[in-house]
Amino acid sequence: MVDTAIMNLEIEKDRTFSLQFQLFNEAAGTTKDLTGHNVKMQIRPFAGSPTVLAEYSTANGYIIIEAPATQGVISLALSPAVTAAFTFTQAVYDMIISYSGVVTEIIEGNIMVLPAITSSL
Repeated sequence: MVDTAIMNLEIEKDRTFSLQFQLFNEAAGTTKDLTGHNVKMQIRPFAGSPTVLAEYSTANGYIIIEAPATQGVISLALSPAVTAAFTFTQAVYDMIISYSGVVTEIIEGNIMVLPAITSSL
């Protein structure tokens, strides 16, 4: 069983954004083995909205289960080109993992997109 973590994110437009965290199996006192798992994150205007503003996953390469997968480390990396394309300033997101038909939410929160001050190099 995984408890959903709440993490609000601030993402600056036209800048690299990265997020990395590690999942643990608290009952066993070990990291969660993510071998064979898939991870997906969606950003929506509000919870329950049918509109998906952005989607990142292990399938599209934006989310990576770091090697070795037995260490339970998940990374999300968005380039400046990706964040520059954001057309929203506030939204919500969640991230799920799936394995053998079991889908579990692992993290959720609000997103605030901040304007860049200095233009890119």
